[in-house]
Amino acid sequence: MTNILKQVEKNGLWGFINHHKQLVIDYQYQQTLGVYQDIAPVQNPNNNHWGYINTQGQMLLDCQYERADAFVNGLAIVRQYGLAGVINLQNQWVIVCQYQRLNWLSIGEFKNKKLANLLLAQQTDDKKYGIINTNNDIIIPFEYKKILKFWQHGKCQDSTYFYVCKNDKWGIIDLTGRVIISIKLNNINTLNEHINNKNFL
Repeated sequence: MTNILKQVEKNGLWGFINHHKQLVIDYQYQQTLGVYQDIAPVQNPNNNHWGYINTQGQMLLDCQYERADAFVNGLAIVRQYGLAGVINLQNQWVIVCQYQRLNWLSIGEFKNKKLANLLLAQQTDDKKYGIINTNNDIIIPFEYKKILKFWQHGKCQDSTYFYVCKNDKWGIIDLTGRVIISIKLNNINTLNEHINNKNFL
């Protein structure tokens, strides 16, 4: 059973309380992103770097990263030397830091198994976006100015369709890279009007 803790702040430092509002991890961290899957990213106030603790307050991974996101199914996005990569719970590199940005496509309320272990990635040189997996295989080539999750009827959909922007024109592709709506509309609002009466899910 997941140990539910809530982050609390006092005098500029953060700690954790349990559901009885008892302090179980002392006020000692500059920042924290809270507990997810029994692990919390925390920032050391002495060196401003991030690491990970468990719900007993034990340090799992030393504070060595410029930024550390939550672990999701044993993997976490971290930043080092200004670049983003992915580590596992043994602090081994799954994807060495090489991207300008990395974000999971499926987390929290999104549970589409086709999106599991896929990441939106931005290259450092031309700033183009693509989609990769945790083996660093390219799923969608790095040729888009922007890739956004698909919205329909005012809600973000957990689907395998994506808005893409290329040469300042917008369209929709699927997870295979197939173009669903031609990338030729001037803006995303025009694209939304184009699809509101259609059902892609």
